[in-house]
Amino acid sequence: MSQKTYDQYAKEVKEASGLILYDQGMVTPKEDMRVRQAGFPATEVSVKKLRNKQMANIVLVGAFVETTKLVSPGDHEGDPHPRQ
Repeated sequence: MSQKTYDQYAKEVKEASGLILYDQGMVTPKEDMRVRQAGFPATEVSVKKLRNKQMANIVLVGAFVETTKLVSPGDHEGDPHPRQ
């Protein structure tokens, strides 16, 4: 997410239950917001570990899953195509 995108959409996040995840190398968060914010070095990780800057969004998806616990380790059980 760019600073421009953050500035444009951050104000639309609900204060009571909202969460903003941002790339800490690209965004300076507003400190006066009453919403949960979490920065992750998404671009840095995607370049250093994955050698592909375009993977930064996937890194942020992983950060989202880890932060929200939306998916738990047992959620894949019953998958019709389990990994062997």
